[in-house]
Amino acid sequence: MCGVINSAGISPDKTAFTFFGPSACSIDTGLVMTIYLPMAFDHDKFNVTTTKVAFFYYDHFGPKDIFISLPEKLFTVEVVSYIYSTGIATGKFKGIVFKANGDTSYVDEGNFIAKLKK
Repeated sequence: MCGVINSAGISPDKTAFTFFGPSACSIDTGLVMTIYLPMAFDHDKFNVTTTKVAFFYYDHFGPKDIFISLPEKLFTVEVVSYIYSTGIATGKFKGIVFKANGDTSYVDEGNFIAKLKK
């Protein structure tokens, strides 16, 4: 996956955010992530880690997602910084994901920068 996040938002209680966007690497794929936070992001935050994540790397034309995280396997997101005044979250992610055929794979060194709409 490579590309630009084209939409991102934070929940009204500021305890979760979602972002998504198409991949620039392939015209028919994209990424959706929802990150559930251990505390409200109601002011600047740094180095917050959570394993409550929904990760989907999808294919517009396939019957199933290419990769998906599931609770039974560890998938971690670290929000390196969240600046409340700008709404910009930066972070990294890694973990075990499931392929469309049920096999597992490992995502490593994933990064994001997202401007969260309040």
